[in-house]
Amino acid sequence: MRALVGVFLIAVAGLAACDSGNSEADAARLALEQQKQQLFIQYASVQNQIRAAQNQALDEPAITELQDRFYEVLRARMIALDPRAEAWLDRAREVGAEVERLSGPILLAPGEEPPPAADRAAIGRELASLEITLRDIQSEALASPEVAAVFSELQDSVAAAIVRIDPNAGAALENMKEIERTIASIDEQIAGLQ
Repeated sequence: MRALVGVFLIAVAGLAACDSGNSEADAARLALEQQKQQLFIQYASVQNQIRAAQNQALDEPAITELQDRFYEVLRARMIALDPRAEAWLDRAREVGAEVERLSGPILLAPGEEPPPAADRAAIGRELASLEITLRDIQSEALASPEVAAVFSELQDSVAAAIVRIDPNAGAALENMKEIERTIASIDEQIAGLQ
């Protein structure tokens, strides 16, 4: 969920970053960003259909090990591309944990007040800013063969576990893959406009 929220925040930030000028490229870029935003919403809707099985799959020890290995390989590649990424990734992890903590029920001590909504909004904005800062480095790292191989293994393992847990989840997974392909195509079109 945290990853999906991050992706959605990046999409919204991308919309805000578009220049409000009247050029055809800006208008095309804005239209493509709006299409992506709708696809993210559609993706979240489909993902909700298999949420329970996905959460169960992500808690399996073999999947957890693959997630850790993927993050290690991705992190190392990102730092190799830009040494500043180490501090940004560390801060993103801290802020992401805080966002997750504030998103769920918060256990308060007797007499303790819940954190103000403004604090939660500020933390969300910081996470979105960090994700935007890391976006290009992460994209380049994901394109490297070593990272792509581990990510592919992780995706395949999660999908297999989801279908094992819920044999009816196959259609939702195929729908999600199609949405991912469409988003990748839109990203290529946006890159062509720059």
